Amino acid sequence: MVAFKNFIKVATIFKGGTITPLWFEWNNQKYRIDRVVYRWEEKKGRAQILYFAVMSDGDLYNLRLDMENLVWEICNSEI
Repeated sequence: MVAFKNFIKVATIFKGGTITPLWFEWNNQKYRIDRVVYRWEEKKGRAQILYFAVMSDGDLYNLRLDMENLVWEICNSEI
């Protein structure tokens, strides 16, 4: 597993109280999300952080969304 923390762009659907990422852009490359494997959340002070384990082309990535600042990051990957 490679651990890092980079800001990314994410296309997302907000529907029925659920957030579903569709694709993300990282290092000038666009990754289509084939499926969301798992989602979880945690609190850091007042901030709510949402995590998404996603598959893209057979690789696993962990994305996080800081709901207070509306900032997406890629946390690590298993590529």
